[in-house]
Amino acid sequence: MIFLLSYNPFDEKVTAGQVDGFVRANRNVREWYCPFIGTFYMKSSENLNTLTESFRPMFGVTPFIVTQFVPAYQGGGLAPAIWTWVNATDAPVIALTGIRP
Repeated sequence: MIFLLSYNPFDEKVTAGQVDGFVRANRNVREWYCPFIGTFYMKSSENLNTLTESFRPMFGVTPFIVTQFVPAYQGGGLAPAIWTWVNATDAPVIALTGIRP
């Protein structure tokens, strides 16, 4: 499944670098794509509750949201490369992405 993580990148309690490192180290996240600061698209085999709970130690009381991303119900002006990654079942081949070995 694909999930969207959104948080305030200007909050002083949690930096963008800290979140990036946490996403990369989170074993519940199989692949990730960070199109812009404050937002991560993540592929995971876990359910929404498990994935959300895995981020609570990082954010604590700092506001964040994890939601399931359903491509058929989304719209907007995202770059075509993001949609390619969303629809891919193999390892991503574009910048600002990662895959768990």
